[in-house]
Amino acid sequence: MHFSIVIPFHNESANLPELHRRLKNFIDERNEEIEVLFINDASEDDSVKILQQCISNKKTFKLFSLQVRGGQTGAFKLGFAEALGANIIRMDADLQDHPEDLAFFFEKLEAGYDVVLGYRVSRSHNIFLKLLTTIYDSITTIIFDTGLKSNSGSFVGFSSHLVKNIPFHNNDHRYLPLICLQRGAKTFCGIAVNHSARNHGRSKYSNINKCLFGFIEFVMFYLRFKRGYYRLINNE
Repeated sequence: MHFSIVIPFHNESANLPELHRRLKNFIDERNEEIEVLFINDASEDDSVKILQQCISNKKTFKLFSLQVRGGQTGAFKLGFAEALGANIIRMDADLQDHPEDLAFFFEKLEAGYDVVLGYRVSRSHNIFLKLLTTIYDSITTIIFDTGLKSNSGSFVGFSSHLVKNIPFHNNDHRYLPLICLQRGAKTFCGIAVNHSARNHGRSKYSNINKCLFGFIEFVMFYLRFKRGYYRLINNE
């Protein structure tokens, strides 16, 4: 398997049919071996039922479920463990990331890059969130030497060995490019990707929580990073 696409979702019933359709159209036009892993984060709406009705090819589209809310970190932990691809791409289910942009990730990962991060063009977020992201990116580019102008983003690709068996803490999914740096990633690449406003549902993260807890969370991550907490062990 060349590529695994891991997509967590929680209460995204309005977005999943279009997401599945666009992913299927994209995959049908490709020659690569591709699997899509949908990770249900204990949805309370009809997301699972709707997705099961959409999925016809269970070899390509696979559905896994967390019985208890695990957030994106818990969903990615499960998805990365189940993924069979030599490369793994994480994206969101809310259609703000465009499935058609997967082609750019495939190209760079096949070229040998360890980590490929999507820079969002015309980012469709509010001014407050854009400011928080700018501050975060300014700090991380000073502290961590990935060579990227941004270390945040929901649309990211990795060589799969870098994200297998990560000892995740809560919300560590936000720091995956930085975690990969400690796990031996050598080559990082940034690419321009599209970013749309959310048309259905609502974000699972409030600006207040990001502001109140984001800094403390980042400091705790940094302390773990400095201790070498995320390093690959010999048998991985």
